[in-house]
Amino acid sequence: MPGTRFRVCGRDDQQGAVAGAYIAKNFTGRKIAVLHDNTAYGKGLADETKKSMNKLGVKETLYTAYVPGERDYSALVSRMKQAGIDLIYIGGYHTETGLIIKQAREQGMNVSVMGGDALVTNEFWQITGDTGEGTLMTFPSDPRRRPTAAAAVAEFKAKGIDPEGYVLYAYASIEIWRRRLRRLAPRMPRRSPPC
Repeated sequence: MPGTRFRVCGRDDQQGAVAGAYIAKNFTGRKIAVLHDNTAYGKGLADETKKSMNKLGVKETLYTAYVPGERDYSALVSRMKQAGIDLIYIGGYHTETGLIIKQAREQGMNVSVMGGDALVTNEFWQITGDTGEGTLMTFPSDPRRRPTAAAAVAEFKAKGIDPEGYVLYAYASIEIWRRRLRRLAPRMPRRSPPC
């Protein structure tokens, strides 16, 4: 299919609708902070979540950006603690999200945290340790547990690789592409290599 693209991860609007509905159902009347890192991914995800929950009648207490790549988010955490935030929704990547969670716990915040599919990585848990327990993430069911993926998972593990997050989705995409190329190969014109 010329020009066709297949996406292997959820779009911002899809994840935002799921997150916003969950927040509206479980955190109505609570204080919510919506954070983002100003990247296309993080801000897009935060904006879609905010739009979804606002549409369902839930308004955030705080909506703000943070600077990605920093190591110290204690000022942001103090601001949320002072505001009495009950839920932090973070549109951003695992490194900063992990640090924000860890620093919130260090300041004694007993707060729920939610984020997107970028958190589904072992590196997130290396940053947060036990402080990441209970973090909510918008991601489909773990593909490693699907019976149809058992052979691929075994191959990865035999090579010392944990096929976490989108690894199996990417592997399947390349496999589909490879098979398609093999089917097209007999029909493709042969060209001489350039000199």
